[in-house]
Amino acid sequence: MNAWHVYARYYNFGDYALGIGIRNLFSRYFHPQLLFKLLDIHTLHFNEQIISELNSTADLLLVGGGGLIHGFAGDKWMFRMPDDLIPKLNVPCVIYGVGYNQFRGEGDIHPGIIENLKLLDSKCLSFSVRNDGSREELFRLGIDLPEVPDPGFFVDGDYPRPAIDGEYALIQLANDVKNARGFDDSILLWNMEKVVTHLLQQGYKVVLCPHVKADDTLGRQLIEKMGNPAGVSSWNWYEIIRDEHNVKGLAYYKHAKIVIGMRGHAQICAAGMLTPVITLGNHRKHLDLIKKLHLPEYYVEVNDPQLAEKMIVMIDDIEINFEIIKARYKNTLADMTEASAVFIK
Repeated sequence: MNAWHVYARYYNFGDYALGIGIRNLFSRYFHPQLLFKLLDIHTLHFNEQIISELNSTADLLLVGGGGLIHGFAGDKWMFRMPDDLIPKLNVPCVIYGVGYNQFRGEGDIHPGIIENLKLLDSKCLSFSVRNDGSREELFRLGIDLPEVPDPGFFVDGDYPRPAIDGEYALIQLANDVKNARGFDDSILLWNMEKVVTHLLQQGYKVVLCPHVKADDTLGRQLIEKMGNPAGVSSWNWYEIIRDEHNVKGLAYYKHAKIVIGMRGHAQICAAGMLTPVITLGNHRKHLDLIKKLHLPEYYVEVNDPQLAEKMIVMIDDIEINFEIIKARYKNTLADMTEASAVFIK
């Protein structure tokens, strides 16, 4: 079965990981002989010619996962299939586990996007959203879509441990859309320096894991600010972002003792591989996800005046309750796996 898989593939490690997660799910529960043609949602603009090619060469149009419902340029969102082309789609279409991804302060999506979403919902075999409060946000706008677990929870695999001696903590700093994320570089770095120092004192190595190129810049500023201390490093973003090396990034998440993350993907991939995560909240979805899944609330807003102090308390608590936290993650993941299997089948 030939499937066009359309998702975000524009140099963001978390998006690449979500692609792996959704293909894991659909290969396991939808059809065992799926062949995926990978297409980047950022560059795919549907027109008559592309619709014709899709109809004649594909058996399935699969869209997701990721926070694709994010408005830009007025009435445009990330999946660009104009209203008048939707009736011409003859291939079964599944939009799976996508998220409503407006940042705080951005306002709601354009009415034109809402209309496009409704038309797609009426045409698709299935249109679902991820379990981070997206369903509630869209219902408020007049769209009622079923909810499924985020595909990013299903990225685990038999990944060999990175070549790091001893236990290590993974730190993921977000450095894009800063006007919406609500943090100041100098204050964040000052707090993170305290946290990294505490981790080093506790015997951990510390690895920065940039998801996009801008993240790499901020992480290296932190390392330089600390005087390039022994035991602190950053993964090679240019290597990890390549498709053939994405699993190396997932291996870092799988084998870490603690993850500290500012992106939803850092939350989700870590928890999906049973790695305790501390979330530096900067988007509505971060806290909504934790509340919805009843996960341990190791959460603090990125601009909290006591950011470093609160994170240090959380790190120490995770060390004490490590096995309990992993067990809670495992139970939650089992429930989400069953829910995903039932929905897709």
